[in-house]
Amino acid sequence: MIEDTKCPALSGYPFFTAEKSFAQGGIALQEMVIPHLISRSQTPARRLGIEVVLPTFELLRTAVKVTLRPQPQGQPQTGQLPLFAESGRTLRLDVYRTNPAGTRQSVLTPGRSKEVQLAASSPEVHVTLFFHTALSFQRGELLDLDIRDVATSEQFPPGGIKLTVGRDM
Repeated sequence: MIEDTKCPALSGYPFFTAEKSFAQGGIALQEMVIPHLISRSQTPARRLGIEVVLPTFELLRTAVKVTLRPQPQGQPQTGQLPLFAESGRTLRLDVYRTNPAGTRQSVLTPGRSKEVQLAASSPEVHVTLFFHTALSFQRGELLDLDIRDVATSEQFPPGGIKLTVGRDM
């Protein structure tokens, strides 16, 4: 063993010698713990787009015909599977009149708002909404066609559709 007598801090420490035993001093937490990670991807599902088609915006009878066409958002042109799956939609269709008090009231037969389920592979859907027979309508009156996603309350088209009563009914 060689001791450095010029440096008191180093005196007594062995240098340049082979030790017969070695003590590491214990195990650190980082050396003992084995991480166990679980990764779950919550891939956001893109919502299916909807195109609403009406033959006319002027009502001449107490019913309105609506055509709903699923509009897949960006189908891949390469034949590859899309990264984000498109989830279908459940739509609720109703027609409202605004009262002089400013409240909205459905003009459909009570409890007769329609619900339609659409998927990306669905063909277009034709729906006829029949108005309540006890109600009367004045020519020029405006009605609101309200088409909403049941889960998200998203409206199609945004802002809704205004229908004009074309004759007294």
